[in-house]
Formats: sequence, C-alpha cells, structure tokens
Amino acid sequence: MHGATRNILISGASSGIGAAIARAFKATGARVTATGVTQMEVDAARARPDMDGISITLLDVREAQAMNALIEAVGDLDVLVNCAGVIRRGAEHDPDVFADVLNINLTGTMRLCTAARPGLAARKGCIVNTASMLSFFFWRRPGARLQRQQGWRGAAHQIAGHCLRGGRHSGERGGTGLDRHAFDAGPHTRR
Repeated sequence: MHGATRNILISGASSGIGAAIARAFKATGARVTATGVTQMEVDAARARPDMDGISITLLDVREAQAMNALIEAVGDLDVLVNCAGVIRRGAEHDPDVFADVLNINLTGTMRLCTAARPGLAARKGCIVNTASMLSFFFWRRPGARLQRQQGWRGAAHQIAGHCLRGGRHSGERGGTGLDRHAFDAGPHTRR
C-alpha cells in the first residue's frame, strides 16, 4: 500500500468550496470523487474544464441507500470531506424546514461519516467536516444584518484556501481547525 494513490470523496463538491477542495486534491495526484445533489449540478460540474479528471456523481445525503451504494462504489477512502449543506434564510423558523436543514447539514454529515467509517479505517484515513463561518463572524458583530452576509463569503474562502495550503489553526485568529493532515493522509505518509 506504500505509495498508493489516495482515494478522496467530497460531498457537496459540484461548486464552491467543495469544488475548490476537489481540485486541490486532484492537483496532488489523488483519485477524487465529488458529489452534487441534483443532476443539473452534476452535469454543470462535469462540463467545467477545471473539474477535468474528477469523478462527479449524484448524491443526496438524505438518502442512505444511495449513500451506501456510493461508498461501496468508491471503495476504501483516505479522506472524506463533508461539504454538503444548505441555508434556508428566514424559512428556517418553520419547524419542517429546520428539520430538513438539520437532516442535510448535520445528520447527512453523520450518515456519510458512518457509511465511510470501515473504508476509512482500512486505509487509516481521516474525515474533514466543513461548516458555515457565519456564526464565527456574527457572534463578534451583534446586530449584523442578513444583507451584510455576502461580505463575509470572501473571508470564509480565504480561510478555507489557507487551510488547503497547509496553514495550521492553533494560535491563529479565526482558524477553522483544519490542518495539513487531510492532504497528507494515507498509509504512504505514516511512519
């Protein structure tokens, strides 16, 4: 297994931060599988030249059967990155909408981690869970308005990019807790 190509699965990676993470792993020579929740998202990602060499497939993290089939198809993993998530601004006050958001953002992540666990254990892999940076910024700025949220997107991308370049979180203000381990994961890097 020494020197084997790393096998990476990234949920919610048909666009945005997930797609950037997929491209970064692909650039390291890893075998990357990215997922999108709709066929339109998957088709759009497959058509983009910057996603060449990345396997892009359909997955709704609310569907356990589809998730188990995907895990079986991709095989043992070195890294699982959970980027699947939604925001339903304002509508989250409706209990049914809130339950669906939790089913995707929280339970879906747990479901995928659980399904991938045996394959991750087999390759001594790791899990990277992403989450919204919005709470980080808003606890520091009480009274901030929803219209101002767009301005924080750039900062979240900068932090994610810093992590992908190998930045460490300890001692850094605003760090996300990610580090270089995910990029170095796999049996070929362990001593």
